[in-house]
Amino acid sequence: GPVIRLQNLSPEDLYVLLCNIRNVFAGGDPSKHMVPDEALKAFMEHCSRRVGDAYFRTPRNSVKAFVDLLSILEQNPNADWKNLVGDVSIDTDIDPSSIVSDEENNDSGESTVTDDDLASFKL
Repeated sequence: GPVIRLQNLSPEDLYVLLCNIRNVFAGGDPSKHMVPDEALKAFMEHCSRRVGDAYFRTPRNSVKAFVDLLSILEQNPNADWKNLVGDVSIDTDIDPSSIVSDEENNDSGESTVTDDDLASFKL
């Protein structure tokens, strides 16, 4: 199918995204936010140190780690976000623009990916 290439996020865009995720976890009520704005900045700094600039250009793993952090805080209301931010594990995300698709790699249309259990998938 068609692939839509989206523009990379800026750090400001990622901050807004994290604010919106925090707001969803709070059910839209700012008084129920599990972390303050200071935590968002600390989380982004942690991501920057761990992953580098890729944390906002390809933010999938950063967003997943932030959701995991909020889930831990939701399950453990007595936990302090300051202690948890430094322990968040973030994998380096692969820039999708650097990946060559199977169609570009193989003119026959057959999948050449061998590291997955599914060789091909059709609907």
